Amino acid sequence: MANQKVINLISQIQGLVQYGKTYTHDECDMERYHILEGLTKEMIRELSNASDEQLAFYFSKGSGYATPKVDIRAVTFYKNKLLLVREKSSYLWSIPGGWSDIGYSPKEIAKKETLEETGLDVIPENIIAFSDMAKRFQDFLCTRTTL
Repeated sequence: MANQKVINLISQIQGLVQYGKTYTHDECDMERYHILEGLTKEMIRELSNASDEQLAFYFSKGSGYATPKVDIRAVTFYKNKLLLVREKSSYLWSIPGGWSDIGYSPKEIAKKETLEETGLDVIPENIIAFSDMAKRFQDFLCTRTTL
């Protein structure tokens, strides 16, 4: 957990670097932001098991103001069974879902991702939980409706 806290702090620094690189007009500041980015990359490399490819992907995404990426998942039950899919990145079992796209509602994303990953056309009914993946064990909110 200590490493995760440090990784979260480094990610916050990286967000400031991303913002600075986008909006600075000063060459010296830009150089400093590039140096800070290299330092954050090295710190994350030391504290995680991220591959060079994962680090390159993480650092290549985003410009401007750093905001959280929203992941939408669809919990689908059929005959008391939970629908699961294998994640492409890890091959672990998960409920269908993925990154939210601009211009879509959470329900539209849940429907789209479930169709893409399973071929099933679902009708989302409710949003049942919000969770910050970095804090998922600290503050998970979930509501349940009985039918």
